[in-house]
Amino acid sequence: MMRNRLLGICLLLLASLSPEAKGLELSGCYGDHMVLQRNKPIVIAGRSAPGAGVMVKLAGAQSQATGDAAGQWKAVLPLMAAAGPLTLSIRESNGESRCFKDVWVGEVWLASGQSNMAFALIDAENGAADVAAAYKPMIRLFQVPERMERTPVDSMTGSWQVCTPESARVFSAIGYHFACRLQQDLGVAIGIINASRGATGIESWMDAHSLQAVTGKDYAGIAAGREPLTGEPVETVLYNGMIHPWTSYPIRGILWYQGEANAYRNHEEYGRLSASMLKSWRKAWEDPKLGFLFVQLAAFRGHDPAKRFSEKELNEPDPNDSGIWSAFRPVQAELLRFPYTGMATAIDLGDPYDIHPRRKKELADRLALEAERVIYGRITLVTHGPYPMVAERAEGGALRISFDNPGSSLTSKDDRGLRHFALAGADGIFHPAQAEICASNQLLVRSSKVPRPVTVRYAWSDYPGKINFYNTHGFPAVPFLLDIR
Repeated sequence: MMRNRLLGICLLLLASLSPEAKGLELSGCYGDHMVLQRNKPIVIAGRSAPGAGVMVKLAGAQSQATGDAAGQWKAVLPLMAAAGPLTLSIRESNGESRCFKDVWVGEVWLASGQSNMAFALIDAENGAADVAAAYKPMIRLFQVPERMERTPVDSMTGSWQVCTPESARVFSAIGYHFACRLQQDLGVAIGIINASRGATGIESWMDAHSLQAVTGKDYAGIAAGREPLTGEPVETVLYNGMIHPWTSYPIRGILWYQGEANAYRNHEEYGRLSASMLKSWRKAWEDPKLGFLFVQLAAFRGHDPAKRFSEKELNEPDPNDSGIWSAFRPVQAELLRFPYTGMATAIDLGDPYDIHPRRKKELADRLALEAERVIYGRITLVTHGPYPMVAERAEGGALRISFDNPGSSLTSKDDRGLRHFALAGADGIFHPAQAEICASNQLLVRSSKVPRPVTVRYAWSDYPGKINFYNTHGFPAVPFLLDIR
């Protein structure tokens, strides 16, 4: 017994001499190979002994902080232009220190959502070739471990990885390809943080306050441990464990691919939920200009590869059987009313039999181009397809639809005529309609069965079929429903 006691005392003494026991703690957000956000104050946060001084140094700049009563401290370095490789050193007044090497200052984005964001590079279209070519030293990847927490936490595990075939293989395909396009176009180091989890609703990714503001529900039971962390959605827990630890780490923006889990459950409420989440994330990062780019759900018929449909069923859907996703897509697009937001349309990239379309590179390129226009100021860049503005009556019972897509004209990708338009009269019954381009930004739409139309739809179906309505820059028109003036 005495021997065991002596052994325990020795272990305690050794622990008191170890660096971890001296009080300097940093989140796993920081590490070798990390990318820090350029042109924003650089924030380094952690814990130390209460009252202890902490000195942070990077590229000739330094900042001092002092641990508060709980030992928390935050040091702020001045904004820096793109640079690297650098060394970041952090030293506590008692002599304990950390040193991170191969640090770069560049552009940092956080990718979040459910399985289509988590979808691995190796599983995407051309995945094996893309993985083999993934030697990209100017791209750094951080895979956030899946973690549910009842209350917000500041620390996390994980590490920054230089982009190689090994680190990119199971990383988010969209995150990887987005980083590749940005790095190619901007010429700076790109850091991508992937914090996503399959089959999750938006409620899991929201903090309790912003979620309660929409639902009116009190989430104290989750924080107090009175509700189990099983099933989906478990409100707030992924925000607490996977997003909140990053809110002291300045970033340029968010990539968001989520909605499948909500489309069938509460898509009417989703617009208010997503708006509340956007506002709360910008508040958490203390950045009203935080970019937010999202994916509008792709075309999809049913997740049953064994059930096959005829070409007619796929490409000539009943115009009065529009499905759920058709009504959900414009709810997603409501976020575009907020500044510094952008949307990538995926209506032409879907798979009728798989809820996980594999053409991730094309989608990531669309997100990257939206980032360049919305966030990086390339305002003359054409980065999306035609958006309908107004539908007016024209001669012969036709409708004239005007589109807003400066710098690009309307076109068809084949010679079969524009497809997937439908018109309805006062009876509300839709009939297939013919559409023709009559000006660079206008269409005429008509149907002999609807002599006086009051509503027009385009691609208004879960899976509308093969899309051929684009602009001359190669972007598809967004699905829409318009009432006539």
